[in-house]
Amino acid sequence: MLYNFPSAACIRSIPEKEFIKTGEKLINTRGRKLNIAMTSIYQLATTSIACCYPVYEQLLKMKIDTLNILTQQAQIIKQLIEKQAEKYFHREIEILTSIPGIGKESAMYFLSEVVDIKRFNGWRKLIGFCGLDPVIKQSGNYNGKWKLSKRGNKHARRIAFIMAGCVKRSCPYFRQYYIKKRNEGKSYTEAVVATSTKLLRTIYTLLKEDRLFI
Repeated sequence: MLYNFPSAACIRSIPEKEFIKTGEKLINTRGRKLNIAMTSIYQLATTSIACCYPVYEQLLKMKIDTLNILTQQAQIIKQLIEKQAEKYFHREIEILTSIPGIGKESAMYFLSEVVDIKRFNGWRKLIGFCGLDPVIKQSGNYNGKWKLSKRGNKHARRIAFIMAGCVKRSCPYFRQYYIKKRNEGKSYTEAVVATSTKLLRTIYTLLKEDRLFI
């Protein structure tokens, strides 16, 4: 829509009926109603006091072209990751998705970052790799606040958070653990972090022992 009508001047340069007809074709609402009617957009454009800058219109269209290219490339990269992950991590994906709440996509992206669980000498190393190991800054008599080290792989950490949020809703085992931490006075973030580390410990054990979650 913005590509075809990058300014109010472009909208009011054509008849209202033509704009409405074109706009309805361009906007894919997938059955949902628009928050604002096409007639209202046209009326706003006709009363707009904004100045017309053709250069800005061209720059906006260039940015939209760039966004479309990046979106297409992201889709291609996603397909490549899925293809390679299915080829090299078929069994590992099966193990991770046996945990209620972990989907195939999350499992694939997590394994793409971890690569081989055997390169971690214990679950603490895996947690450290994800940057979920806690650190407390202290100075003299001052006891600093607890926080994450965030020294690890930020992508693996993000996926671990996403998976933890899913399993605490879908898996009774992790749901009970999350509630337990909240009842202990932990904040929401602290409880999710604790659930994430427990999930990583579980994933490490399952992958090392090559067994499904029971």
